[in-house]
Amino acid sequence: MAFRSLIIICYGGAQYAGHMATTAARDRRLTPQAKAVLMVLRARCGNGTHTATCKTTLAHIMGVCTRSIGRYIRELIRFGYIETRTRRGEGGLYVGLIATITEKVLPCFRKLPWLAGWLAQNSPVNGAIPDRTELSHRARPRTWCTRRGRQGAPRRCA
Repeated sequence: MAFRSLIIICYGGAQYAGHMATTAARDRRLTPQAKAVLMVLRARCGNGTHTATCKTTLAHIMGVCTRSIGRYIRELIRFGYIETRTRRGEGGLYVGLIATITEKVLPCFRKLPWLAGWLAQNSPVNGAIPDRTELSHRARPRTWCTRRGRQGAPRRCA
């Protein structure tokens, strides 16, 4: 029991990925493993959009070899979900990679142009009343049932 509480204290309970659009999950061009790598990268980014890691670390997290991680990363780059650049050490040697998540992965409320348009459309200036949901022109309140009562007259629905 003490060990489990120690893990929560050390990591701060931040073990889940941030908000993410469902575009990648619905994309049939991506393999399931590439989608899983994208979720791991999103979790490592936290509230930001980039993370510094290496293929070996991702391979240990996913339980696959580094060549597979390279293949999944190339797949994500090809379809525009991430951008990467190499991270070099002091001597100019390869240390790891910096992965940046693109706008395709971010949810709609994190995209500033979309959010600005949505706020402009739903502002009280345009006639919208905040905190009020209105029925569409096709939706009508249901007051009468289509079934007839015993006397043949329409009966009131509850």
